[in-house]
Amino acid sequence: MSDKKFIFLVIILFLIFILVSSLSSLRPDRNASSIAFSPQTNSEGEVDIKVTPVTLIPNQKPSFKISFDTHSVELDSDIPQNSVLTDNNNSFSNPSWEGSPPGGHHRSGILTFNKPLKKTESISLVLKNISNIQERKFTWNLTN
Repeated sequence: MSDKKFIFLVIILFLIFILVSSLSSLRPDRNASSIAFSPQTNSEGEVDIKVTPVTLIPNQKPSFKISFDTHSVELDSDIPQNSVLTDNNNSFSNPSWEGSPPGGHHRSGILTFNKPLKKTESISLVLKNISNIQERKFTWNLTN
């Protein structure tokens, strides 16, 4: 085999390797990090609440995007203090809130719990005492 043919063959094999590598990186994984969770809403009382999971991956801190909308009451509750997350075996409390401060008729932000999630079948977020509704529960199944 001539040197030119050998170099050409090496270049072709290299290009095939690059192509296969890039295509395999586009293939979706079937693990928890690739699952998109649907938002859930609760419209009890005078406040509409929409909760969308942001992170529900084992060994990472669970977080949720939450929006509150009303036209009749002040949204002045302490969201982290009134939030509890539970899974099959654990309870999470004392989350942090990055978002709108108390007050007004529209609030939104990210609620992040400080303890990493363990592998579990389902998870429930409970928001307490918002617009005189004792508990609003949002549950997601984490199994495929």
